[in-house]
Formats: sequence, structure tokens, C-alpha cells
Amino acid sequence: ANYGSGGATVTCFLAKRDVREQAAELWIAYGDYIDEFGSRAAMDWEDVPVVAGDFGGFYDVVFSKNGYFGGVTNATDLEAAEQYARALADNL
Repeated sequence: ANYGSGGATVTCFLAKRDVREQAAELWIAYGDYIDEFGSRAAMDWEDVPVVAGDFGGFYDVVFSKNGYFGGVTNATDLEAAEQYARALADNL
């Protein structure tokens, strides 16, 4: 789903995995994807594994929580990406 706020646009996604470990594996693989095609952006949530990437001015923030793999992709602003990803994770 696409969202916009304050001039920034984000695309949110969420995928439920049958086994919790599958969501964690997707999260790890996404970190590898960021390393290969972008660069990691500093981000740390105390309670949820999160990784953020900068793809030349477009940002992704992804997490793994309770068997879900989700986050924000193709955001035009890192702060907005984190805000929407955090709201999604908090509601699981």
C-alpha cells in the first residue's frame, strides 16, 4: 500500500510466514540485498530486528516480528520510512 505525508511517499508491505524462522531468514537476506545494491543506513530498534538501506535517495526499512516480515520500500525520506515501518511493527 502506498502512503504519503509531508511530501514523502512510502510503500508498505507485510508478509506472514508459516514458521517464525522464515521471517527472520527473509530479514537476513534483505540485509544482504541492501549490502549488494545499496548501503546500510544506521537504525536500531531495541525490541525488533530492523535494517535500513539507502538506494541512492530511496530508502527501505524492513523488520522481522512475530512471524511477519515487513516494512517500507522505495520511500523518498528515511525518517518517513522509519515512522511508517515502526507503526506497522507496533501494530503486530
